[in-house]
Amino acid sequence: MTEHNDKVEKRRIQLFREKDMNAISCIIGYKNAPLGEDYTEYRYNSGKVIRKYADKRKKDVVITEAHRT
Repeated sequence: MTEHNDKVEKRRIQLFREKDMNAISCIIGYKNAPLGEDYTEYRYNSGKVIRKYADKRKKDVVITEAHRT
């Protein structure tokens, strides 16, 4: 197993970067009583933005997809 140390280390670094990119960097809550829109936006380090509604009958919306690095 010692001959594959370089592959193992490369994969370990790749997993660390993926974990970092999938971490939430910002959470913003919105409340608009007249329109009845209550939602929370989750922003990830990768650039992905997801809008989750307080009303569970509405589906979550992906506003911006993650960009590749």
